[in-house]
Amino acid sequence: MTYDSLERSNYGAIPVALYEFKLGTATWCYATGDRDVVYRGKTYEAIAITDDGVTQSGETSGDELVITIDERAAI
Repeated sequence: MTYDSLERSNYGAIPVALYEFKLGTATWCYATGDRDVVYRGKTYEAIAITDDGVTQSGETSGDELVITIDERAAI
């Protein structure tokens, strides 16, 4: 995909994060943004979910991702 096609995308090059949580056989798919996203056959529900940013320190023990989700989300 070219840079130009991303700039002209539905989301106007605004990043949308997709999250997939699994517990046993249950799966929950969520997306940031204001509308649901279908990606590779799965629908990611738009909810209030954020993270503190991906960091790469070079040390696996130091890399942590904190995800905050709206308590009203159906998990």
